[in-house]
Amino acid sequence: MPKRSLIHGHGINDADYKYRLTETINGKTNIIWQCPIHSTWKDLLRRCFSKKLKELRPYYKDVTVCDEWLRFSNFKSWIDTYDSYYDVDGNLLQLDKDLLIAGNKHYSPETCVFISRKVNNFLLDRHSKTRASSNVKGVSFCKKRGLYQVFCSDPLNRHSKFLGEFSCKEDAKACYDETKLSYLVDLMDNGYLDKDLFDKIVENFFSNIKEVS
Repeated sequence: MPKRSLIHGHGINDADYKYRLTETINGKTNIIWQCPIHSTWKDLLRRCFSKKLKELRPYYKDVTVCDEWLRFSNFKSWIDTYDSYYDVDGNLLQLDKDLLIAGNKHYSPETCVFISRKVNNFLLDRHSKTRASSNVKGVSFCKKRGLYQVFCSDPLNRHSKFLGEFSCKEDAKACYDETKLSYLVDLMDNGYLDKDLFDKIVENFFSNIKEVS
């Protein structure tokens, strides 16, 4: 195997297969295909070691990776424990470090999961900062009606749905949270995550809800 330079100064690229295909036209070489797992690995190293990226996106300032995953073959061996690289829609699964441990900034086999984009976006939406007038995610206060209005996006069709109006902000929040949990059930029933991962998400992010309807 030819000697390869380190990826972002730290990653050991020991791939034992052709992870990139190129073609040369009129003296110019273009990449026509890259292994998606190899690209995922390079991207996580970029988040951990690129000073330019950390300046542009301060969220990555303290992001780190375990020594084991500095070697590509170790990272791919972990990915290969999953049944597939793709979800039921044929989209590449995404590496997520915040699902098992809220606020986690360390990439490792113990702290990460490989999940569907729909599930990842679903959780990002639920836990992103809200700009709603009520200061509660999914809940807006209508001054004209004097009521709290609840809206929630269905992850399967991405349409925002109006769920109702409430005089109490706590009741409105409960409606939003219960609806989000029901959508998580829909994601599981449609094959976007398995029961074990569903249970972990519920434990970490929906523990205040006692029952799943």
